[in-house]
Amino acid sequence: MSADFALTNLTHHFLMAMPGLKDSTFAKSVVYLCEHSHRRALRLVTNTASHTNMQALFEKLDLPLSRADIAKSAVLQGGPV
Repeated sequence: MSADFALTNLTHHFLMAMPGLKDSTFAKSVVYLCEHSHRRALRLVTNTASHTNMQALFEKLDLPLSRADIAKSAVLQGGPV
């Protein structure tokens, strides 16, 4: 790992898109970086919901969802970048 990277590690930080950003993935977004390293970054776009709710996600993963109160909650966008 380079010394420059140590200064720019953004794990557990939020990034906010500049108003003029035209990128369709990140325009008008607030991004939370769960992990940021020289190998990868894992992010959640905190103000954009996906088209999936928690119940559908848990069913897809073949896991039980024991909390009915969050079954219809939207899953936020995210993933590796």
